[in-house]
Amino acid sequence: MTATAPDVVQGPTSLVPRHVAPDSCRFVHVDASHLYEHVAGDIDAARTAMVPTGVVALDDFRSEHTPGVAAATWEAVFLRGAGVSEHPEDVRHLG
Repeated sequence: MTATAPDVVQGPTSLVPRHVAPDSCRFVHVDASHLYEHVAGDIDAARTAMVPTGVVALDDFRSEHTPGVAAATWEAVFLRGAGVSEHPEDVRHLG
């Protein structure tokens, strides 16, 4: 089995659907804007790209200087059923 390097999409979230097929990712890392509107869009794009058991990692969701990230993250948890854990052994999927 030959491993391949991941494809990195760097740019606005609007570019993601052009490069990433729906239900094709097991892991998505979001480290972009700290504005609520952008992060909410990033989470939506991650949900579309991920397989049902996929994991999304959100940077800065606990930082006091990035309230937009926290707001979008917790909105996804409480209103859209996303799971959050600070412990890798307890990670739950978005979906």
